[in-house]
Amino acid sequence: MLKLELAALVIIIVYAAVRMRFGPEPRRWLSRLGLLIVASWVAEDTSIRLYGFYYYNPDWTVFIDHVPLAVLLIWPIVIQSAWELARHLLPTNHRLIPLAGGALVLADALLIEPIAVASKLWWCTQ
Repeated sequence: MLKLELAALVIIIVYAAVRMRFGPEPRRWLSRLGLLIVASWVAEDTSIRLYGFYYYNPDWTVFIDHVPLAVLLIWPIVIQSAWELARHLLPTNHRLIPLAGGALVLADALLIEPIAVASKLWWCTQ
């Protein structure tokens, strides 16, 4: 599990460094990323606590309550990347950018979730 967490950390650091260096409005991007990290934690942790439909493998190294730190940091990167890709695929300020970004995140989740469950990164209880 540690290798996966370290790989995720490298991806996060490289993506954030490149985005901060070459992307527009780095401070705004960083602040939005921070908000997404907090929102990710609140959504994941409260879902686990309230519904108990899934839980993470205890072999993850660092948890923030019920959620592995690597998960909290990688999902906001996935969301930010999808948003930016949607902004490049559609005309500037197109009203469907949020929907396209959401569709990209959904497509990613449809691919990664079955693999993650099969790999025992987390378990579904239902």
